[in-house]
Amino acid sequence: MDPVTAAVVTAVTQIAIEVTKETATHVTKAAWKKLKDALGWTVEPAAADVQALAERTLAANPALATQVQQIINDYRQQVGSVNVGTVGSINLAGATVGTVKQPNIGQNSGTINL
Repeated sequence: MDPVTAAVVTAVTQIAIEVTKETATHVTKAAWKKLKDALGWTVEPAAADVQALAERTLAANPALATQVQQIINDYRQQVGSVNVGTVGSINLAGATVGTVKQPNIGQNSGTINL
């Protein structure tokens, strides 16, 4: 399995685990539904089965990895994580660094100079 597909499988598995938690957000539930739809899963798989099922599904249709990766990137952007394939840089020379919670930087491209 290529590295991109392996990363996608890992991310799908992580989201499947997150959606089973009582603290799952609406964003997580919506992303999970989009992932299941994109992967063609019509029944709710057990969290323990998701990794193997995702591997089989993506092995049978490798082109799906790009679509699934985009759903994952959109989800991560909404919850404040970094996208796979982010382009850009952050120049922190001379800056005071603090904590930023859930930043929204559009498509995560470009340069941020502080």
